[in-house]
Amino acid sequence: MTINATATTLSYDGNGSTTAFPVSFQFFGTTTTAELKVIEVTISTGAEVLKTNGSDYTVSGGNGATGTVTASTAPASGKRWVIIRNTTNSQNVDYVENDAFPAEIHERTVDRLTALVQEIATILDKVLKTPEGFVGTFNGNIPTPIAGRGLQFNSAGDGLEITEESIANIISTATTLKNDTETLKNTTETYKDSALSSLNGIQIISLGAKSSAPTVDNNGNALVAGTLYYDTTATLAKIYNGTAWQTIAGLVSSASDLTTGLLPLARLADGSIITVKLADNAVTTAKIANNSVTQAKMANNSVGTAELIDGSVTLDKIADGAVGLPTSIFTNTTGKFFTRNTDGSLPTNIDSTKVWSLTDQAGGGVMPSGKNHIELPLKVSGTLGGGGGGGSGGYNSSSDAGSDGGDTTFLGITAEGGNGGRGLGGSGYSNLTDTLVNNSTIISFSLNNRGGSSNNSSADYVDTQGVKGYNGGQVFFIATLTAGTVYDYVVGGGGSGGSGDRGSGASGENGFITINY
Repeated sequence: MTINATATTLSYDGNGSTTAFPVSFQFFGTTTTAELKVIEVTISTGAEVLKTNGSDYTVSGGNGATGTVTASTAPASGKRWVIIRNTTNSQNVDYVENDAFPAEIHERTVDRLTALVQEIATILDKVLKTPEGFVGTFNGNIPTPIAGRGLQFNSAGDGLEITEESIANIISTATTLKNDTETLKNTTETYKDSALSSLNGIQIISLGAKSSAPTVDNNGNALVAGTLYYDTTATLAKIYNGTAWQTIAGLVSSASDLTTGLLPLARLADGSIITVKLADNAVTTAKIANNSVTQAKMANNSVGTAELIDGSVTLDKIADGAVGLPTSIFTNTTGKFFTRNTDGSLPTNIDSTKVWSLTDQAGGGVMPSGKNHIELPLKVSGTLGGGGGGGSGGYNSSSDAGSDGGDTTFLGITAEGGNGGRGLGGSGYSNLTDTLVNNSTIISFSLNNRGGSSNNSSADYVDTQGVKGYNGGQVFFIATLTAGTVYDYVVGGGGSGGSGDRGSGASGENGFITINY
């Protein structure tokens, strides 16, 4: 036989009734040995299913000739049957030296080789390959597949690599960029139309410079009230009042315009006369009416020390009650300090029933009972005092000692409690080392670091300081707080007095916190 046709594949679309599909190319084998492959393709998705010879279809013809594939069940509409010649890639003819050389057998061997070459050519036509004119180096091997990723040329352009992003993400990003571009385009078009409309409106209202009074606007339309133009002949701006052009009154072109009253005070906008427009000493006391400069007309911090001459602020110029003393509050109970949120509300974890507000603190004083959620302004100063140590209760034993006072803490600052009095001839007051802070918002330093008494409180050894006990170390601080913040604080308790052979020592005083603002 000869093989003239080069086709190795053909296809038929199903219609639910046709079962016989002619094979127009030559193939080897017949019936169940036919060297064919039949694939059913779902047209809408591209999904493929390999069909089985003998159960899904039968084959007639072949053995070097054409033939027919007959489906057991007609392919439905939407399905496609693809018939592919699938020649076995083996050589079963054994040439024995000096044996007969039948032409038919030799020709059949060559035909099979030709069929294989055609089938390989069909496959190669479908694979990824470089153009015939490409002379560079290219590695066409596909990298190990990763689910959802795609293929791309590497940066050198000599091979393939897996994309860093999944195809879904790439498509999503591209879609988002496309949509954003469309939105930007539409927005730009809107701004363009608005700008053109505004320009047209400006051209209608402001006609520019003219040597004579115009009778229509720049678009040839009738004039409307409020239209402006600059008269280059009279060197004046003019406005159309609906029936005629008139000069715009109140424009200042020289100092004399001010002195003649051409510019009334009511025509000056707030802030229209700035400092650089005023000559040094141009505004004198004589030119300011009595009480005309009020507090409401002064910007915050506009009058500083540099603006006041020596002796310019005298006692008779300060209204009664204008300068008050700072507020000072005191607490010796543990609780919370806080600053309000910028909208005036209470921050989280502050109980409104326990609040001692700035309003309630007017005039200062001691924290009311049960009001240990204490409001503070943003700038404060004050003093922390540690709890005093308890007095000693005897002289003969170390067990007679009073207990130490507790530490008082706030803003990371600690005022340590004083040591309790000691038996057996204690060592006097304890000198405490307090925790100090120095940063951009808090400064603190020690005041009185005296601790509790070391003497006992009984009979021949009574010491007044030991009886009363003393506050622990004291620390002064200045701080800038943050709005909407809760600050926990702890007030150290006084140490209990010792109990020994000479009686009981007195308890130390509780620590404290004072706040000034």
